[in-house]
Amino acid sequence: MKGSFTVNPLTKPHGNSHWRVEGCINGKRIRAFYRTKEEAQEAASIKNAELENHGHAHTDLPSYLRIQALHCAQRLDPLGVSLSAAVDYYLAHHDVRSKSLPVSQVCERFISDSQRRLANEEIGKRHHDHLVKSLRKFDTEFGPQQLCDLSGDGIETWLNRLPLALESKNSHRRSVYRLFWQAKKWGLVKDNPVTEVDILKDRKVKAKLPGILSVAEAAKLLETAPEPVLPVIALGLFAGLRPSEINRLRWENILWEKREIDCAAKITKTASVRWVHMSDNLLEWLAPYRNATGPIFAKCEAVQIREVTAAGRAAGIAKWPQDGLRHSFGSYYLALHKDAPQTALQMGHENGETKTLLAHYNNRRTEEEARAYWAIRPSGAQNITSIAA
Repeated sequence: MKGSFTVNPLTKPHGNSHWRVEGCINGKRIRAFYRTKEEAQEAASIKNAELENHGHAHTDLPSYLRIQALHCAQRLDPLGVSLSAAVDYYLAHHDVRSKSLPVSQVCERFISDSQRRLANEEIGKRHHDHLVKSLRKFDTEFGPQQLCDLSGDGIETWLNRLPLALESKNSHRRSVYRLFWQAKKWGLVKDNPVTEVDILKDRKVKAKLPGILSVAEAAKLLETAPEPVLPVIALGLFAGLRPSEINRLRWENILWEKREIDCAAKITKTASVRWVHMSDNLLEWLAPYRNATGPIFAKCEAVQIREVTAAGRAAGIAKWPQDGLRHSFGSYYLALHKDAPQTALQMGHENGETKTLLAHYNNRRTEEEARAYWAIRPSGAQNITSIAA
């Protein structure tokens, strides 16, 4: 590119200057004045060199911008990040932040949405009340902050500081996870930072495998169970339903022809819809109730657990395992099908989580025992013999 800045003597002094450098950048006339010819020639050479190397656009940059660009590029170089990439990241973050809201406003919006779902019977009151309790605590800690500014580290620190048991802390973590999940759907955040927060565990205590019933114990329990709790026991053993889910279940949710149990969002613990397949022996145990209507168990959950435990003692089960019906289902179902995701789906594990399932149920029972378990039927329960654990 031919130099476009020239040096000319002044016919009339301009202050102490006697020489002028003039040229054109982007159609704009540029002039500068110098005392000596040598200074003017040096300035013209620099401008012409810049035009030669960078063109008009870069030459027109103010010097302070060029200094900033150089300084920022040097700082980013050890990270392997270009200045353009850094600017792109900032602009993307700023765009999300412009749409974000304070934590307090998002919590109120989410609670209002939960109240609407409760009124429509999409979720249960217990689920709603727990959600509100968790988000009120979260709001107290982070209320004024923009939701998009929260990090996984900050949320994890808050959870660790809560004066609660690990189970309660993890329950709060699930509520906050749902808040961010919904906020992402609303376009208020780009990512869910709770995915970076590990489920809290007591590393000093070795995980204890859940207690389950043997095949003989399950058969004896069904054979001797009182009529009011027999459906509860059958649904726990062969459908893996939680006590709270059975308590909200109605006979109308049993789809006999489809061989499925319709577990709507207001029934399940996770407020997620799931369809539970009914095995042959479960259909046989429930057959006498095919024309029944209304709640499967009309009393409260605490009474349900008490009566099932009493039925276990009457069947000769000396030590009743906590959630023994559901845990038995998980162990024998996995042993028979050898399909962890399918087992998690049947049991309604949140997000199809198989890690916990495998830790609790994998290799708990043999395939032979599993086949005997799913062969427990009303007509043959008394013929089941003891099978070694």
